[in-house]
Amino acid sequence: GADEIDLAAAPEAYKTAAITLDDKNLNKRKDDLNAFLNVKATYHMTDGPDEVLDGHELKNWIKSTTVGGKTQYALDPVYVRVKADEYIASLAAKDDTELNSIAFESTKLGTVQLPTNEFGHKLDQEKMSEELYKNLMARKSFTSDPEYSMNVMPDIGPEGTYVEVDIPNQHVYYYVKGKLAWESDCVSGTEQNSGRRTPTGVYSLYYKQLNRTLHGPPRADGTPSYSSFVNYWMAFYKGYGLHDASWRSEYGGNIFQYSGSHGCVNLPKKKAAELYDILDVGTTVLIVRPDKKAEEALKAAEEKKQEEEKKEETKKQESSAGSAAGGASNASNASGNASSGSGAQSSNQSSSRSGAQSAQPAAQGQSGQSSAASTTQQVQNNSSDTQPVQQNGQAAAAASAGAEDTAAAGADAQNDTPGETTGPAAEIAAPAQEAPAVADGAESAAEAQAAD
Repeated sequence: GADEIDLAAAPEAYKTAAITLDDKNLNKRKDDLNAFLNVKATYHMTDGPDEVLDGHELKNWIKSTTVGGKTQYALDPVYVRVKADEYIASLAAKDDTELNSIAFESTKLGTVQLPTNEFGHKLDQEKMSEELYKNLMARKSFTSDPEYSMNVMPDIGPEGTYVEVDIPNQHVYYYVKGKLAWESDCVSGTEQNSGRRTPTGVYSLYYKQLNRTLHGPPRADGTPSYSSFVNYWMAFYKGYGLHDASWRSEYGGNIFQYSGSHGCVNLPKKKAAELYDILDVGTTVLIVRPDKKAEEALKAAEEKKQEEEKKEETKKQESSAGSAAGGASNASNASGNASSGSGAQSSNQSSSRSGAQSAQPAAQGQSGQSSAASTTQQVQNNSSDTQPVQQNGQAAAAASAGAEDTAAAGADAQNDTPGETTGPAAEIAAPAQEAPAVADGAESAAEAQAAD
């Protein structure tokens, strides 16, 4: 045959490719996929290093299909949206921090663990996923701070700004950048009534208002169970807040045990005015009680200390009684020996025995007197130890009697005529209110509630 073949003269020898390197559609798809892979999304995370999404991960977001041995690559918008949701969810899993409790170094109660559900970081996943998807589909790189649905942390460190309400000591402190800026005695919710205690926890001041009337839950006839006008209202949780209380004349001490508020923190008017002027909405408010375990340990330690002191006092009394008895015995023996020395030896022995025998009852008598004196002293000491308990019992009885004497007055005795009644007696007369109260002029349901 021929040594050379002219392929040009035999076009059937070649099959023309349907898609070539200069194919416009092919190059357009290639450029689009490369543009997608070149997108770089950078997030400046609050508590950690930057999170970066780029081509190393985005290549897995391109769908591939193989048909007849041929593989094609394409972007599926629905698939990209799913992958965007998954990526933002992975960031949330690393970053979200929703606090259930917070350790707080209090002014007088040491370190306490306080419950909370208002603080932490929580990414707004829906908003962030939507932003990421739109930028990817626009092939646009971007840098962004995270979007949070919750991003509030309590400012309670050594340089923190916060309000501390010390329930056991009935005192309120306001610290600004770690320094005490204001303080006052207070009266918190009635401790002996679980429905009227001021709730322990960590909160944020969310509302302030001048000249507000707080109403208790309605009676059967629809009228409020109490109405209290306050000049300075500072709400920190639901219907609980700090405010002045014109119906009170005393603050601090043990008033809160038997005649506290309906749950709010009552302050003297002058002090409430001072705090209102310097306190900003958003400030952390801590309602502090000691941990139960710590409180029980402290109580056990105190009881042990008292027991040891009593044992030591008993030892001292017994030692004193023994010394007195020994002294009396020595004196009697000396007297017997002196009288026996003037007679004969036999008389001396007899007289000495007689002196010793006569000295014994005398010593016993003096020892008995000393023991009796010790017993009397011990009874007096015990009586003194129990006196505070008796006084507390009398105070409780007096409080109970006061409540009975004023029970007929009903809720009106406390707050329906604020300012006309003062002191604990007015508070005793008020019935326990399990539900929060409602305030005049409320802008929302949350703002309307008040606990007096």
